[in-house]
Amino acid sequence: MKCIRKASVKHVLTEKKRQELTQSFQAEQAQYEKEMKQLEFQLQRAQKKASAQTAPSLKERFDSEIKKRQEKLQSTQFKSEQLHHLADGTELFVEYTDVLVDVAVGEKWVSAQSPLTIVVKDGMIHEIRESENKDT
Repeated sequence: MKCIRKASVKHVLTEKKRQELTQSFQAEQAQYEKEMKQLEFQLQRAQKKASAQTAPSLKERFDSEIKKRQEKLQSTQFKSEQLHHLADGTELFVEYTDVLVDVAVGEKWVSAQSPLTIVVKDGMIHEIRESENKDT
């Protein structure tokens, strides 16, 4: 019989993974900067067309969106800086996923509450860890 179980997926930080993440962060930063410039341009165009009464609320909405992008940009820059401080071999949590587990009569039952971790190194599964309760 098969059961579905949650597992956390972690990537081992290698030089290759560090470069991938750095490129990803740089692409995100460029995207946020592009979006902020686009919003500023759209604000200027909208202000020219808007009446004096609607201009303040229009500016508030655009400023709010620009501020969101600035916060995301700062967050991405912080992550990028922190990445350079991590040592190779550090495990980075990526996501939770569901895995299919075979169970059969007579096997020891491992609770779904005990953690299952899949460790990926350079795109290949490096290790599968399963914690069992040692009390039983």
